[in-house]
Amino acid sequence: MNFNRSASIVCGLTALALRAAVPEVSDVTMAQDVATRTVTITYRLANAPAVVTVDIQTNATGSTWASIGGENISCFDPGSEVWKKVSGDAEAVHTITWHPDHSWPDHKVPAGEARAVVTAWSLDNPPDYMVVNVGNDAVADSAQYYPAENYLPGGLLTNPDYRQSLLVLRKISAKNVTFTMGSVNEATPWNDARETTHQATITNNYYIGVFPVTQLQWQYVTGYNFSKFKTGGAMRPAEWIGRSEIRSVDGSTRPTAEYLESNPDYDWPNAPYPNSFLGKLRTKTGFSFDLPTEAQWEYACRAGRGEGYWNDGSLIATVAGVDNNLPGRYAYNGGFVDGGSGMVEPSYIVGPTNGTAQVGSYAPNAWGLYDMHGNVWEFCLDFYETDITGLDGRLNVNPNDSRKTYNGGTSTLGTVRGGSWSPRYSKWDVSLPYSALSARSASRTGKDLWTRYDYAGFRLVLTDGLK
Repeated sequence: MNFNRSASIVCGLTALALRAAVPEVSDVTMAQDVATRTVTITYRLANAPAVVTVDIQTNATGSTWASIGGENISCFDPGSEVWKKVSGDAEAVHTITWHPDHSWPDHKVPAGEARAVVTAWSLDNPPDYMVVNVGNDAVADSAQYYPAENYLPGGLLTNPDYRQSLLVLRKISAKNVTFTMGSVNEATPWNDARETTHQATITNNYYIGVFPVTQLQWQYVTGYNFSKFKTGGAMRPAEWIGRSEIRSVDGSTRPTAEYLESNPDYDWPNAPYPNSFLGKLRTKTGFSFDLPTEAQWEYACRAGRGEGYWNDGSLIATVAGVDNNLPGRYAYNGGFVDGGSGMVEPSYIVGPTNGTAQVGSYAPNAWGLYDMHGNVWEFCLDFYETDITGLDGRLNVNPNDSRKTYNGGTSTLGTVRGGSWSPRYSKWDVSLPYSALSARSASRTGKDLWTRYDYAGFRLVLTDGLK
């Protein structure tokens, strides 16, 4: 059975002066084998390399076609030149082999009633979703790209690989965006200037992890897992880690603070220590992953929402530190065990209903990011200072001295954002729990760079090649 030819669609990119020409797709064909129902799509690609995606459309009404839905467009042969970076000259014929009977119930389509739409994306503005393998079968310098969450094979929350061996990242369009950081009218547990409002500008688009890094992802990269909440822990966030072992040291050997003080460090803008988590991750994947800056983290967390709202759009309504609208794990909704005399930290052998939660257990924000509120505090790349109003969104690390803040001060603290499951700041301080007030987009505090915490973790960002 032969399907009709389709004019290819090219993403709306503007070729700037001195920039490589915009990639273009042409000569798209689509044919289905009558016996096997296998579909073969071919196309040509000019101005390669480019990231290539495909859509299948049917039910044409005049010139308007309807997609069968990204969730139905999966099961491609591994060698298919789709969902990844594709190279080759303009005369080469590229092939996509699709098995629609595995995912699309109505895969028998009469001739002329379906078409393939192949899209080429410039490498500096790729699709919204990026998936990177960190498992034992990971291959460096390879990634899959998808135009929307519903294209992820198997489903983001129903395919456990996306929280175990695969990192899923969401593109945040933020180049030259200026926004308001800090709290305008929210209640806050802090009695200082840490949430003072100020304007912040982000200079580049970036990918950010849809989830915090999980325990199994951490173990695939480092070879060890010291997390406390291991019951059902493959998809719980990695914790009992310090900021230093994410970027600066080999956490399996835990160098002392004295060692760190007497040896060159690997803080930004230096490359991570090769045997740190990020050093190993960069080697394994070929991508320059890092921690987010505070500005990147807060902009992604807010997801376009203003003050007074959780990032899924619900109204912030905290009473005595509790908010039933909060889409995340915190001290009052599963983070602790109440033994009858108030809040106590859960035993480390408790089940998944206490302590941390599996990532993705609560509603995402408007940009599809999970666990931005609560679960674990998330380390950022910045040194912590109370007042950051003069930074204008810049990273709080001195570009000429990686041991100092941007303005030349000193700090032994790294910034964490987002609140956590824990009912208390530390084992010595039970005065103020990590309530809903600590899980807001503006909430921020500092944690020692080389101390491990069972309520701190992180998510990743990537800016490689993005404009």
